[in-house]
Amino acid sequence: SKAIAESRSLTYDLSPPILYELGLVPAFKWRLEVLEQKEKVKTQLIGEEINLNVKKEIVIFIYRIVNELIQNVIKHAKATEVSIEITQVKRKYYISVRDNGAGFDSNNRKIISGTGGFGLLSIKERIENFKGHFFIHSEPGKGTLAKIEIPEIK
Repeated sequence: SKAIAESRSLTYDLSPPILYELGLVPAFKWRLEVLEQKEKVKTQLIGEEINLNVKKEIVIFIYRIVNELIQNVIKHAKATEVSIEITQVKRKYYISVRDNGAGFDSNNRKIISGTGGFGLLSIKERIENFKGHFFIHSEPGKGTLAKIEIPEIK
């Protein structure tokens, strides 16, 4: 049935086997390929050579946050381009999700707190539980940049 197929798809999106078998970067690549196929969006993965040295549960956590950010792009942004960028500065990793979509006023508390339906405060709180930080910058008509900072945790 359609409900079972949607349930399987959701489970697969949240925890794709590729994440457990090959790691975060291949899972990001796969997610962007799916995004290109389903949404006809141009995608790019930058920094795929970086090896994220973090615990397995943090890898799963990061993937789910990035997936949630991508879902926000699909739902709200009407973007034609989406990129994920991974960088490392000393003992910190930065994962950015950028789009060229509609954007919004990132100073608007209603949007950040979730009353606007984005749930960004929830993302921020979950990242802070891992001693990380979440930054978001957006302006109407200028797309959005969401950046996650996670410390190297062995």
